[in-house]
This record gives sequence, C-alpha cells and structure tokens, in this order.
Amino acid sequence: MRDLKVASTARPPDKKDLPFDAGSWPQVGAVLHHLDSSGPRPLDLYGSPRWDADGSAVLIAPRHALTIRHVTTVDVADDAHLRMRGVAMFFPSVGFVPVDFGFVARGEEERDRLLVLQLTRDVPLPPIPASEVHLDDVRQPQAVGFGDWAQQDGTVYRRGVQRRLTPNLAERLCTHDLCWDAEQAGSIAASINNSGGPIIERRPHGYQVVGTMRRQRNDIPTRPGHDVIAASAVSRNRAGALYRTIYRVFGEVERPLGPPPVVWHEFELNGQPHAEEGSSTPAGLLPFGVPPGTTMVHATLSAARQWVGRLQLQMRLLPGTPAALGAGTMAMILDNLARDPVSTGEFLARSLPVEAIDHVMVAIAPTVPLAGPVRVQLCLRFVDAGQRLLGTVSAPGLPQAALTPP
Repeated sequence: MRDLKVASTARPPDKKDLPFDAGSWPQVGAVLHHLDSSGPRPLDLYGSPRWDADGSAVLIAPRHALTIRHVTTVDVADDAHLRMRGVAMFFPSVGFVPVDFGFVARGEEERDRLLVLQLTRDVPLPPIPASEVHLDDVRQPQAVGFGDWAQQDGTVYRRGVQRRLTPNLAERLCTHDLCWDAEQAGSIAASINNSGGPIIERRPHGYQVVGTMRRQRNDIPTRPGHDVIAASAVSRNRAGALYRTIYRVFGEVERPLGPPPVVWHEFELNGQPHAEEGSSTPAGLLPFGVPPGTTMVHATLSAARQWVGRLQLQMRLLPGTPAALGAGTMAMILDNLARDPVSTGEFLARSLPVEAIDHVMVAIAPTVPLAGPVRVQLCLRFVDAGQRLLGTVSAPGLPQAALTPP
C-alpha cells in the first residue's frame, strides 16, 4: 500500500457525525491493484485478499472512469494508452471490473493530471458525465471517496467503504481549482485512497462531475502558509479533452437526476468466525425485499477495519428469509460459510439468479478471527430479464449497528 498525496474536505458545522449508510453513489468506486505480479485469477474477480486499494474514481461513461494520476505508479506518456495489468475498479452493487488501459489528455503533462481508465466492459449503472464547470457556479458539491476520513479530534473513519461529505468551498482562493479550507472548524480530512474521488454537483438538468480530489496545498497567495484543499476542476480545456477522447467517440451520456436505486446498508462486525458458548459472532443472515420482476440479484461487500492485519470475509446469497430456514439450518449455513476459504477478502461480489421470490438473504461471516471491529458496507442491485435496474423494497427490522447471533 502506498501513501498518496493528502486531500482534505470540510463539512458544514451542523454535521456532527458521519451517519450510517452515508454513501449513495454506486458510480463512485475504489481503484484496486492486485498484489500478484501475474495478475488476478478469474476467481479473484469475486473477491480475494490479494487486492489492495490505491484510490477512488468515478464512472463518467459506460466504460470509462475518471481519477487522478498519482493513484498509479506506472509512468504515463502524454497521449499514450497504458496497459494496466492487475488493476480493477470496484463499484458498489456491481463488483470488480478490470481496467484495460489508462490514458491522459494533452495539456495535462505538467500537472498531477486527470487519468481516464478504460474498463474491459460496460458498467450497468448510469454514468455521471464530467463537463465544464464555472467555479463561481458550484454551490452544493459532494466530495465522495473510498479512503480515510479523519476528524479534527483524531477520530478516523477507515478506507474501504464509500463516504459522501459536503465541503464548504472557499471563494476566490484558487486560480483553476475547487478549494476549501482544511483548517476550518468542523473539517474532516480526506486522506489516503480518497485521491481521485469526484466532486459531484447538482445542476439544473442533473448531476455532473465538476472536479477530482487531488492534494493539500499551502501556497495560495491569498492564504500564505494556510492549508487549503485543492480538487482539479473540470476546466474548459479538460472538458474539451474528455469530449474529444470519450463522448465524441463513444457517445454522450445524460446527467442523472439522482443516485440509482441501490440498497445501501452499513453495520459493524465484532467477534470470532466460529461461535462458542459465551462468545459473540458477527455471522448473520440479513433479509432484503426483492422487487417484483427481479431475475438477478447482485451484491457487494466492502470493509473498513480499524486495525492492521488480515481481514477475510465470506458472503453468500440465498433465496427466502431466515424464518423459513429454522435456527438449526441457519447455524449450519453460517458455520459452513465461515469455514469456506474460497473467494474471501475486504472486497466481495456475489450474484444470484432468482425467480418469483419476495426476499433474499445475505449471509456474512469471517473466515479468520477478527482483531477488532470492522465497519462493513453492503450494497444490492436488482435487475429484470431485460437487465433493467429495478427499484428497492424495504426490509424492516434490519440491524443498524451490528449483526448478532441468530
């Protein structure tokens, strides 16, 4: 894991804490690299402890994601198409999508430039287009990323789950960047692995990407020696480059009116992989309602541990509800799951074909003992036979803080 340049974000003073289910943009994903020089195996695209996070990125076209140059160590020529072996994007509710190559636009060679990742396949989510922004028009931005978020009191929300915050933009402090004050009261620092995360703005006709989180700077003439946070704005030149290389070639995309209907559920894991008398276990079965017409359920799991060391989680999708199984069957399913070493890790993706069911269960268990609490973000997407994304159905009674033994 490499240290990335630090970027920070500030939030309004009335935002006292990060709520559960704070993420909401499945188009914003984590940039992952595989630790094996030979690259990932096919099974690793369902999850593996050999993936490590490098940064964040956002889907700006069906097969293209936008990030910042320093999330990858590979040298990029000005207009070269760079093969990026062993790099993948992890999108909530979608899973792992390998990166085919990356490229930068002309004019970015002297900066920590924007990097476009071309993926090996289309991502089945509505992209958020990156188009020109006038800095004075940005009023309600959202800073989104998969990295660490640190409060001024030292509290750190670890990387691995998506967070979405509202920065207070500074006015007339930067020449070509979106900037905000890192030392302002109530600020939250967005550090490692948030680089490349987007600044998303609501415009009259929908949302667009207006910037990319980049770094912290203290060289602003109007605030000498003062930490100011810079996100690379989508200037006219950058918007023109993206249009010429992506939208003119592959087709323009509409601005989404809001996040797509994806289930977001966040909770904390505690305990050991196998329950013993008097001990706690994080293993559990979570029921979710299934919209009518669903033929496929897709689920992803990402984790943010508070400790350094191995973290291997296992996940499985099952039709029905826990009540229909009985306590003995549930215990057997969870115990077998905790003993399954195949396709485990901090990032997991699963799919289940279904027919005429109204509930699906997500079974989660660790395969190695947990050294501390683990924050987990679970996302589900429901599609019909035409691969259309369906709405969500609430499943009352889900735990909001922890999974408890059945």
